[in-house]
Amino acid sequence: MHAASDVAALSSVIVATRTHGPLPGRDTAYWVTLARRLLQRGSCPPLSGGAAADGSVVSAADVRALFEPARSWVVDAAGLGMQVDEPEFLEEVRRLNPTAATFLLPQAPFESLGSGPSGDSTQWVDFAFAVPGRSLTVIELDGESHRTTAAADAARDAALAERGVTTVRCTERSEAQRLARALSIEPGLSVTCGGGAELRDALRAVRWAYAVIEAVAVGALVPAPRWTVSGVAWHQWFGDLLDCLAGLDAVWRTGVMPSSIDVIDDGDVTTWTNPFDDRVQHDGVVDETPRVSVCVDWGPVWAALPVEHDIVVRGVPLPTLAGWDEDLSSERRTLVEGVDHRGSLEQALCAVARYAIGVPSFREGQVRAIERVLTGGDSLALLPTGHGKTLIYQLAMLLRPGLTLVVAPLVSLIGDQERRFLELGIDRVLAIHGGRTGSSDDAQAVLAAVRSGNSLIMFVSPERLQIDSFRKALSSSLSSRVAGLTVVDEAHCVSEWGHDFRTSYLRLGRNLRRWTANDGGAPALVSLTGTASPGVVRDVLRELDIDATDPGAVQRPPTFDRPNLSFEILDGGAANDFDMLRHAITAVIPQRLGLSLETIAGAGNRCDVGGLVFVPWTKGDYGVVEVRRQLVEWFQDLGINARVDVYCGAAPSGRDPRTWDAEKAEIARRFQADELAILVTTKAFGMGIDKPNIRWTAHLGMPSSIEAFAQEAGRAGRDRRLRAHCVLVTGQRDPVLVDRLLDARTLPEARRVFDRDGAGDVGRQLFFLHNSFPGLGADAPLTEGERKTLELAWVIGDVEQAKDMWRRLKAAEARPGAVLTIPHLPDGAKVLAPREQDRIKSLVDRALFRLSMVGVVDDLTVEPRAGRLTVHLANYDRASIDESYLAFAERMQPGRHRSHLARVLAAPDDLDERICFHLEGVVRMVYSVIEPARVTALREMLRLTRQGRSDEVIRSTIAAYLSDGPTAQLLSELAVATRVDMAAALQAIDALPSGDHYEWAGSATRQLEAYPGHPVLLAVRAAGEAQLPAGDVEAFGEFVAQLTSSLDSYELDDEAASDVFRWLRRVLVNFQQGRRASWLPMLWATFHEKSRHWRLLDETSREVLQNWKADPHELDAARAVRLRLMVRSDDSRTPRKDER
Repeated sequence: MHAASDVAALSSVIVATRTHGPLPGRDTAYWVTLARRLLQRGSCPPLSGGAAADGSVVSAADVRALFEPARSWVVDAAGLGMQVDEPEFLEEVRRLNPTAATFLLPQAPFESLGSGPSGDSTQWVDFAFAVPGRSLTVIELDGESHRTTAAADAARDAALAERGVTTVRCTERSEAQRLARALSIEPGLSVTCGGGAELRDALRAVRWAYAVIEAVAVGALVPAPRWTVSGVAWHQWFGDLLDCLAGLDAVWRTGVMPSSIDVIDDGDVTTWTNPFDDRVQHDGVVDETPRVSVCVDWGPVWAALPVEHDIVVRGVPLPTLAGWDEDLSSERRTLVEGVDHRGSLEQALCAVARYAIGVPSFREGQVRAIERVLTGGDSLALLPTGHGKTLIYQLAMLLRPGLTLVVAPLVSLIGDQERRFLELGIDRVLAIHGGRTGSSDDAQAVLAAVRSGNSLIMFVSPERLQIDSFRKALSSSLSSRVAGLTVVDEAHCVSEWGHDFRTSYLRLGRNLRRWTANDGGAPALVSLTGTASPGVVRDVLRELDIDATDPGAVQRPPTFDRPNLSFEILDGGAANDFDMLRHAITAVIPQRLGLSLETIAGAGNRCDVGGLVFVPWTKGDYGVVEVRRQLVEWFQDLGINARVDVYCGAAPSGRDPRTWDAEKAEIARRFQADELAILVTTKAFGMGIDKPNIRWTAHLGMPSSIEAFAQEAGRAGRDRRLRAHCVLVTGQRDPVLVDRLLDARTLPEARRVFDRDGAGDVGRQLFFLHNSFPGLGADAPLTEGERKTLELAWVIGDVEQAKDMWRRLKAAEARPGAVLTIPHLPDGAKVLAPREQDRIKSLVDRALFRLSMVGVVDDLTVEPRAGRLTVHLANYDRASIDESYLAFAERMQPGRHRSHLARVLAAPDDLDERICFHLEGVVRMVYSVIEPARVTALREMLRLTRQGRSDEVIRSTIAAYLSDGPTAQLLSELAVATRVDMAAALQAIDALPSGDHYEWAGSATRQLEAYPGHPVLLAVRAAGEAQLPAGDVEAFGEFVAQLTSSLDSYELDDEAASDVFRWLRRVLVNFQQGRRASWLPMLWATFHEKSRHWRLLDETSREVLQNWKADPHELDAARAVRLRLMVRSDDSRTPRKDER
């Protein structure tokens, strides 16, 4: 790594050009802006295409060696504005110590020296002595005037000392001679890896390419079939650079790059040929061949430049980085979506990515997502874990002028993304979050970095975007600089359906567009996440204002399958889950991967293989610390010292909460640097963290859903060339209790009162669910501690909290369009400990979010230090809140429009009461839809652990669940229809192309996690269970039972019931020549339990009994049902005597 002064001396250049033609045209200016951006993406990017930025170590000695041997420079005293005695001093130093003289900088700006803030200079020092690897020294030549300015000079010396700069003052020539002799750059420098000729050649290649770009900028090189560039000998790295610049030209069709370039030096000619020449239109090209002479050298700042060249790029040993080039263009150009005018866009993008990011090729879905950004379209990109979501904006930001703004939910994620950019050599990065700067520092940091153009990309947490002063600073900064792209990373946090929901994402899409827009409108917005349920996708599109009707709005890869991952589920039984985990890590995983225990444990000098052990808790018996302790003991029993640590959100037992964030970041760094072999972690590990050599994962207990399992297991195997193995260790202490808890008919209140460990895996997951949905009203089943806290601090229950928040706003004189400032905490919460206060704040934020759902709250900002919220109210009235409630209800439960409308018609006339009425409706709907949806997801995960012990079954289940094939697309359309037409839906399903046996079950399961209780989805899920190789008749019966109930709740008539009953009969009879016919009695019996279906069963049973070809199982079912119908005592429900 490099000290700042070393990087400055390595990276800084003086550029001189002869004046040529007029200012470049729009196309040329656009290409020059982006070409400079690619070369100036960092102060010290990789020295060759595709190399890692930290792949070679460049020492201060290497940097100093660039300026040796010293040449006979001519002092350019007039050009530098030297004072009378300064050239004499410089010549004296050159005579006595010529090498040291190279590092003397005359008339250095005061503000650029040392570690203090920089700015426009109004003061200069006589000389700065800036030798890479050594502290900076300022030399002042004091003449007669010093006697009158002694006090001011002393103050300047003190100011420099605070910046870490030593000042030496010379008053006589003899002192100057003594100082010159004393100046030393420590001769006999050693050259480390990456230094010497290789370093010089790499820098020369980049600077030569930069000279070519400048020649285009000043009009020395204009569009033509051929260019000639002389003065520097060809190097192999020239080719990668020119291919990159040609790829840029091909992407945007700017027509700048020629078909070929002759590179000439001392009569030797090397010709580069444009790989994209057949895709470039050269409009207005000149007939003659443009020629330019280039000089790339190293030397002191004070030396005169050679006059025989058109472009001179001189490396100079500056103590601080020189400024970056200003953009010549601030256009937001767009490609025409789906139209590739020049052949393969992928090849052009690859040429840019290969040099700038070191990516030799793209994975499925990446190019399409990047193309969507470059067309200017907003999008949600769904790419599986380890598929390279970050690459989308890493490359897109280099292909658009201006600032890229990235919103990321976690400090650890921001830190990891910043580290990734630094590894790529892109250090023009600004990260703004509470862990790094105070809110009072943010505005200045934003203004300075954005306005100056120093930052190409800025990471910010959503909470920062809720601070009004930060918003204003960002908007003000972007008034003088364009925003090229906005990014929402881990976009599932936008949705209340997601487990990582953050209320700070309120109105994020609209606000991002508002703060980043200019006269040309707002930049493209790309949101990124891994796999996401239909409910999450729907919410992300809505909350970020992405047009869901746009065919390109959602970007998905063709498949989410990860061929290099293998899966296995091990049942630990009633109380042996830890023993089974030991067996998995010390026996199963090494055997499956062909690795030694020493390799798994990281017992060698380097941890070449990484592993993750996922646990449910931070603390306790199933917490990270206890599991780590046992893991270490297991390896010690085998004579192996394992390198293991822990990772989780909050501080675990035995770790200091005050320093945990910093400690956690260091643990993540060590794991990524292969200094640790195993991390015992909660699901907190993973957002944006990239480690290619994670070869295995082990789950102690099942995750909350199949999607969560796929995401967490997907942390392994990011290097697609290597196999990885994923093991899930499950253990249910009381299977009967588990089944009862997850039964769809079990009341939510009953689920909340149980021993979380008594129900094993499921109990622990239900505990998390209970935390998200603690209860509706004052009778919510809370723990004694939770109840006391809420009674002291506020009110109990989500409904009461939402209503009380409205009362607080009314007390602050709420009215349509008002802007109100209120305390963030209710009065009673101010006596609580900080952690409990944070919990209450999150509940307050959630209540305000509920008010936004009924159209009352439009936006909110936070003043963290003052503990205040500023709430922006919408211009609401009766009609608008009714409309907002209906829109919310239709999103949550499509297909039930009549019942939603009936509730609106029953609302009180008084506006305040109507708001409270709709608030209660919103909260109750969240509980009646999202909570059951999560139970559904958990129940399906449990089924997988019971049915899917083999890799084939697990892989097929996950693939079908995540599929976006014809079945998934059709079910998605049917689920969101405003009216359920059962006959038409079943007809459309029958018309689907035949898929594998897992497709119906997987696709329906995924949709049911967004729309639980939807009758069409339940019908398909029941039919899908019948098609599974290990299908379960009891599970089939559960789905049919839910289906019969949903027919009532969706107000479907007897004809719809008849349609779905007959359809399911046909599925069972026809599947694999009657293989599931034995399930027919379950179907008949379950429908019989719903008394209103007796006429349907009566008619159908007579048809079956009269059909001599009927399946024997169905004959038995029909007879049994008719016997039950005959004994009914209610005449209105009993068949007539003459029909018996």
